[in-house]
Amino acid sequence: MEEKENRQLKIVVRKTDDDELRKFHTRQRLTYYPEWYDGLPDAYEFNTQDERNQRFDLAKILLELDGVQEVGIHGYVVMVVISMAFDWEEVEGSVVRVLKQYLQALVNANNLMNDADKKDGDKGKNKN
Repeated sequence: MEEKENRQLKIVVRKTDDDELRKFHTRQRLTYYPEWYDGLPDAYEFNTQDERNQRFDLAKILLELDGVQEVGIHGYVVMVVISMAFDWEEVEGSVVRVLKQYLQALVNANNLMNDADKKDGDKGKNKN
């Protein structure tokens, strides 16, 4: 089980043609929408002036990092834009640490929910 959890925390960093933008790919889905949302893009985009960033904890935490100017979250990908005054060497490690902490929290929450579901399922069984 330890190996599975480590795989779930894997983050792949991709450089783009834009020097200020990097994409951080994860194995955990980061955005979900209800069924009625079908057909609309599966993405949230945030920037430092956007009040919506209060709605999504991961974006809020990332936007609090020095140098981070914009955050986009789409499915399994987090896109981060930094200010031109910063270098990725200064920012990337912090972004990866935040993502790993967030992903670990998701894994822990999923494990708790699975354990609770198993216990609820066991309650209905007859123990003769």
